[in-house]
Amino acid sequence: MRIGTRMGRIVSAGLAVCAAAAAATGTPAPQGSVLTRPADRGIDAVETIRIVTRWDAPGYEIAPDFGPLDGGSGGPAAIVDSSNGAYLIVYTTGTMADSGEVAGIPVPITARDPADGSTFTDTSLEVCRRHRSPVPEHRESGLAGAIRRHQSGDTLRLVSTWRVAAASGFTLSADFTSFVPDFRASEATVDTLAVDTLDAGWEEIRYEVRYTVPGRSRLAGEANAVPVHLIGRDTLCTELRIEAATFDVRTGPPPSPIEHRVVSPADRGVRPGDTVEIHSRWDGGGYTLIADFDALDGGTGGSVAVFDSSAVDTAAIGSYLIRYTPGSMNGLPDAAVPVPITATDSLADSFTDRSLEVCRNQGTPGPIHLESVIRDGRTRFRGTDSLVVVSRWESPAGLPLEVEADYRRLVPEFGTDDAPVVRQEDGSFLVLYRIPPRERLAPDADSIRLTLLARDSLCSVTRYDGIIIELDTTPPAESPTFDPLPAQTNTSPIRMSGTAPAAARVAIQRNDTFQFTVEVDEDDRFETLVDLVEGSNKLGGYAEDEVGNKTVPGSSQIVLYVAEAAFTYPTPLRPGDEIVARDTAGIDAVDVEIYNLEGDLIRRIESDGGGLEVRLAWSGLDRNGDRVQPGYYLMRTRRKLSTGTSVEEVLPLLVRSD
Repeated sequence: MRIGTRMGRIVSAGLAVCAAAAAATGTPAPQGSVLTRPADRGIDAVETIRIVTRWDAPGYEIAPDFGPLDGGSGGPAAIVDSSNGAYLIVYTTGTMADSGEVAGIPVPITARDPADGSTFTDTSLEVCRRHRSPVPEHRESGLAGAIRRHQSGDTLRLVSTWRVAAASGFTLSADFTSFVPDFRASEATVDTLAVDTLDAGWEEIRYEVRYTVPGRSRLAGEANAVPVHLIGRDTLCTELRIEAATFDVRTGPPPSPIEHRVVSPADRGVRPGDTVEIHSRWDGGGYTLIADFDALDGGTGGSVAVFDSSAVDTAAIGSYLIRYTPGSMNGLPDAAVPVPITATDSLADSFTDRSLEVCRNQGTPGPIHLESVIRDGRTRFRGTDSLVVVSRWESPAGLPLEVEADYRRLVPEFGTDDAPVVRQEDGSFLVLYRIPPRERLAPDADSIRLTLLARDSLCSVTRYDGIIIELDTTPPAESPTFDPLPAQTNTSPIRMSGTAPAAARVAIQRNDTFQFTVEVDEDDRFETLVDLVEGSNKLGGYAEDEVGNKTVPGSSQIVLYVAEAAFTYPTPLRPGDEIVARDTAGIDAVDVEIYNLEGDLIRRIESDGGGLEVRLAWSGLDRNGDRVQPGYYLMRTRRKLSTGTSVEEVLPLLVRSD
């Protein structure tokens, strides 16, 4: 909203408060007026508004003029006088017929001193009229970039999308006072990324908000899930304040390591002249890293080079590449040695992680593969089969060995924990694995080589690729075809039959859930009994071969199973609900009469068909076409059965109209 004055305008808490110079001595003097309701948008038609107007004394007769706002079609205005010269004006606007959307509409307020009859009219208050234009809508907002925790010097980026009637009259600002108490709106940059025209005259605006986190002295302190607020305003007084995102602020704790991994050399320990490459991951980007290789070569190598991958790949925030070429190693013995890595952030906070060990191996031989076989001799497998490999290795140097399997060529998302390895008393290793269902296997996984790796304590790795696993991935030629089933039955189990490809079996499904399999005979026929559940049963299935390859399901059929007689209806009964009658003997017709508690007939509903189940729709209307009032009623039901008998009941009924 906009509130003006002859002398100037003071803005406070998002509202414009008017300050005016005192009038001539002996007349009422205004101290300012403010619209308190609605406080975040323009004024609508037939809406109760509140204005607080302050004057230099209590007891004045206050007369506001709302003619410019609604043509004087509302009111009358109620005036409440306080003891300190503050007056509350309560007014309900009129229809505002044929009035346009306008900002800066004056609401003159006249004060009269009953003691001497002097008057003064204050014209400083201005309001907005808004009763047709759509209010802006916030669509979505979120942090951009991959920084996990923000600190001084980081640029925090937000992308926010809004839906407005006119992009030219809409502005967006940010509020970061949740973690910077003295934040000023001018510190945040708001750029328009795109404006798209939508249907019905709407426009969609996408903004980018950028803010550089200030120095530690201005931050409120360390916190998690700090809210960022955005404020959208249009020219008709609407102000929307939303929580756009949350983020973490770091002001004290040092960098935190995630993991370190030697990527080169990848299959043995380090020797003189090698170039060692280490991937080091931390909780943030822009750190300064130092790696200490003195324990590896006694400090005889070259300088350490560190590359921050976030400089070229924003998706790799906190990922660093360390390179080092060791020196002569001065005859140091082969061993696993620590390589401390220190990270320092822009606040000069640092942390040294000593968890990484690098192997010095100048000649100790690595593991030797002796034998690996599938324990039961099989080579052909299907999904969910168990696979056990017996693998034998030895270390010429007598070092402890670890063995693991790599099934990624078979299962792309394979993890080493999926295939546990057990060391036997005779020194051999059992590699255990359960092959996943066909849908998780690689598309071309019909014949693959299994990779086994043995690793000793000096980082030497030996691979063995001699085990071949075969998978039959071709499903049966056709899906099963099921013989027609009755639409309704009072008997369970029901007989299912049909045809399917030879050398296959049929998996029976009920309501899309597997039940069991049935074999296909030499004439390509199958037949079985299936238990039904009360109500609707979706029956069908698929064909599969001996190694579990499946066809798509054949056409399913719906069978209604009625196990016992029942008459059901929702409580309360609402328009659109159904009254359901079931009977194992079969129903020829259903007649429902609804009476009020005085015994008057309200509505009669008759079925136009029969069967094991009959459904009657409730429209919520009486026999005259009027809506039935909510409340309690009585319902008389008559079911004429196929046996020639009838069943009659009187039941309580609660009706709702919503």
